[in-house]
Parts: sequence; C-alpha cells; structure tokens
Amino acid sequence: MAAGDERYLGPRDRGPQRRFARDWIDSRFNIGEFVLIFLILMLFILFLPNQAIGLTFIWIMYGYIALCVIDAFITTARMQSAMRRKFGEVQRGTRWYAAMRTFTIRRLRLPKPQVRRGERPA
Repeated sequence: MAAGDERYLGPRDRGPQRRFARDWIDSRFNIGEFVLIFLILMLFILFLPNQAIGLTFIWIMYGYIALCVIDAFITTARMQSAMRRKFGEVQRGTRWYAAMRTFTIRRLRLPKPQVRRGERPA
C-alpha cells in the first residue's frame, strides 16, 4: 500500500483519478502540511501567563487556518479543472480527498508520494 500498488490500495485510494489527485497534491508545496505542527506549537504558547500574547497568537492561528483552507480550495480547484481536461467526468469526492491530503504531513501520507516536489503529473 505504501508504494501505491493498486492491488493493495483500499477503495478510497483506487483508480487513475485518485492517483492523479495524489500526484497533483504531492507535486507542490502546501502550507496545510504544517497545520498540525503549528497547532501543537500554539497549544504551548497559549499556556504563557501573558494574556495579550495569547490573544495575539489566537488571531495568528485563525489567520493561518484561513490561509490553509484558501490554499487547499485554490489547489483543488486547479486540480479539478486539469482532471476535467484529462478524464472528462471527475469522480465524486476526489476534490475532498485531495484537500485532506494537503493537510497531512508529507512523510505521513499513505500511499507515499510517488512524485517529487516540482514535478507535474502526466
């Protein structure tokens, strides 16, 4: 499964459209990859005794999450238009599948990324 072999993938990950979506997301840098790390860091910062610093960082956290969502929305919209050109009809749920992959740390993604950053899927 980690290697991306179709025989071992679950129903959620199977098919050429899902492979294209994985490759599209894995080929670029996503700011959502670091959302988990950022939120854990924010958890420790919020325990500081100064309330003004905590409030400031809460607004920074909201801004970062908004940027991550906007980035995922734009990325999946571009991916969907590329998929329409290549496949015609796009499988239902593929855009959500790709958006959730943008929020996963690259090293923890399953199946593992098959393309390097900067490469575009065929």
